[in-house]
Amino acid sequence: MSTFWSSWIMFLVVFNMGVTFFLFLWGQRVKIPLQPDGTTGHVWAHGTIRESVRKLPTWWVWFSASMFAAGIGYLILYPGFGANKGVLGWTSQGELARDVASNNAKLEPMMERLRTRSVEALSADEEVIDFGRRLFLDNCAACHGRQAHGNQLLGAPSLAAGGWMYG
Repeated sequence: MSTFWSSWIMFLVVFNMGVTFFLFLWGQRVKIPLQPDGTTGHVWAHGTIRESVRKLPTWWVWFSASMFAAGIGYLILYPGFGANKGVLGWTSQGELARDVASNNAKLEPMMERLRTRSVEALSADEEVIDFGRRLFLDNCAACHGRQAHGNQLLGAPSLAAGGWMYG
């Protein structure tokens, strides 16, 4: 990330958190002028609903304050404050690399079976058939349909007959 964009993000973060924290503090201390009946004078529904003024519930104030603390904690621990990597050093690229490595380790035994066995032997293996079914449903069924009969509107041909069967 360039210095300009990093600085811009840092400015936006500080500005937004500063403004919201100011409004949070100011909103609890501001004195709203009241009418003699204890309302603000705002009236809706032809006078049947009047706006009153009440203090914020204590639980709401504490919850909001804890959310500010959580937001600052997040910016300290994780990336989000410009080019700062955070105390934990977490990155989305690192997360992806760990997930891909974990997935490859889980898939390797199945891939080894697929590489070393013939199509006839694989067609009798129920676990391989379930694996293929899941791959089809996850990657192909959106266009070709669950039964592989195709979709003319999408230009996806039927895979259930002809030259598409087994290669």
